[in-house]
Amino acid sequence: MRIYIIFIILFSPLFLYAQDIDKLKYKEYSLTEAFENRQNNPDETQYYKSMAHFRYSYTINYTGKLMAVFYEDGPQFVSFDVECLFTDIQPFQIAILYYHFERGFSGGFLNKLDNVELTDKYFVAGTRYMVMENLRLRDKEGLSSDILRTIGKDEWVTILEEGNEETIDGLTSIWVKVRLNDNNEGWCFGGYLGLDFLRD
Repeated sequence: MRIYIIFIILFSPLFLYAQDIDKLKYKEYSLTEAFENRQNNPDETQYYKSMAHFRYSYTINYTGKLMAVFYEDGPQFVSFDVECLFTDIQPFQIAILYYHFERGFSGGFLNKLDNVELTDKYFVAGTRYMVMENLRLRDKEGLSSDILRTIGKDEWVTILEEGNEETIDGLTSIWVKVRLNDNNEGWCFGGYLGLDFLRD
């Protein structure tokens, strides 16, 4: 059974792109690894750099604050809710998060997001995604390529390689080379990949 863990990080919107930080002190970890490391080293302030997907933004009614949700796929999903101003970012776009943990007055942790960099990537090689609708697996990228089989809705695939961008049925995404659970490989359109908790 998958475990969903939510962490809330509040910070000034001015820090989102303009924060001047020493990026060399941030160690590269997945979000899951970073939070596990925090538990194992509770009294040590460490700085982390992680790649995460953007999900969506929303406003908290009683505060009027705009929040943005990030997530990763791993042994467990770890999501950030962060106060920020995202205007041009799209679902699945990859962001690089720079953050650290501090001890709070109550003895718990304060999760401090120091900076965010947006990338032009939409999928991460090695990450597993769910097929949200029946999807054709092809021998090459593009609608004119040969169909190998149909990937069933709710099957999981692992991204191996990114291809070209295309708009199909009003969805703009990229073609991706994937590996199925039975180890068959091929190309499919990324616009119909997601995660089970992203379903509308």
